[in-house]
Amino acid sequence: MDNTTYTTLFPIYERSFLLYTTIFIINILCSIAGIGGGSVLTPIFYLIGNYSLHNSIPLSMLCIVGNSIIRYKILFNKKHLNNLFPLIDYALLSIIIPFSALGSFLGRELNKLFSDNALKYLIIIIFSLLAIKSIKKTHKIYKKEKVKVENRENIYIDGISITINTNQRVNIINNIYKINKLYFVISIFVYLCIFSALTIIRIFNPSNIAYIIHVIFSLIIGIIAIIINNKYHLSPNFLLNINKSFKLSIFAFLIGTLSTMIGIGGGAILSIVLLQMKMKPEIIMATNAPATLANSIISTMQYASDGRIMIQIGGFCFIISAIAGYIGISFYKKFKKKYNKQWLIVFMMSCLMIFSVILVSLK
Repeated sequence: MDNTTYTTLFPIYERSFLLYTTIFIINILCSIAGIGGGSVLTPIFYLIGNYSLHNSIPLSMLCIVGNSIIRYKILFNKKHLNNLFPLIDYALLSIIIPFSALGSFLGRELNKLFSDNALKYLIIIIFSLLAIKSIKKTHKIYKKEKVKVENRENIYIDGISITINTNQRVNIINNIYKINKLYFVISIFVYLCIFSALTIIRIFNPSNIAYIIHVIFSLIIGIIAIIINNKYHLSPNFLLNINKSFKLSIFAFLIGTLSTMIGIGGGAILSIVLLQMKMKPEIIMATNAPATLANSIISTMQYASDGRIMIQIGGFCFIISAIAGYIGISFYKKFKKKYNKQWLIVFMMSCLMIFSVILVSLK
């Protein structure tokens, strides 16, 4: 197989066909296992596609965007077990997303600063830790699946099982909460649109002023989110104060930095942070889905501003990742109904992650 690096979609050569097929299969497995898959996808682009890590990471982020959209769609209308509040904590997201975006600016600069070889060793270390975490998740899921729970539905996000009562689909509507949810969703969507617009401006006008305006915009939005959340206590799951909000913003900044730098969605790291804040696991995992989606969109925008997005290859990978995500979810429902052994899928992903790390270290 030749070692040419292809920058256009057509013609599709043998190496390209193998790459797209592998990406498609990996995204199906990621969707079933409930993970973004950056720790597997980046090595695949690096090994099979023969792209440099500086190009593999942006391509991996585009795949995560496609897959994460489907994962978020599943959780959008999910509710708490005993009330009508959504499983996703949008109040926390309103703080996490802009500060994660601030971190993405630093992550982009560090990614440019590090050589391909230095990035390789950093990826080996971090992805190895994520592989170990995934193996631990496999054990947790295996133990949970040994316990039979009636009238409940299991959802897997970031490789962790969430058990939701099937009788939660009630018709009662909490109007106050409905307004809050709509407000948050629209606000986050508008923020991401403005962030993307500012990125486009930077592409056509790559000046220091445009860059500074972009950074200040995210900082102001993050500060406003902290002030509003502390004044009105909008999170139904966590009582925020200035001290806790500051810690959350720092962690979000670090997650954004690392996510953009090495090409991961950041959900695995965010789950650890929120667990330390003593939030319920099911809420953490649900909140991770839109957080991962937003992080991957923001990271993709950062790389677009550097001209590192291969439009044809990246666009095609985004499409096949979204399709694979949908197929994975559909297959998961049948697989669960027949076998109910999610741990096998997560274990397979863990093994693939370990195998990818080994191959990256050998290249």
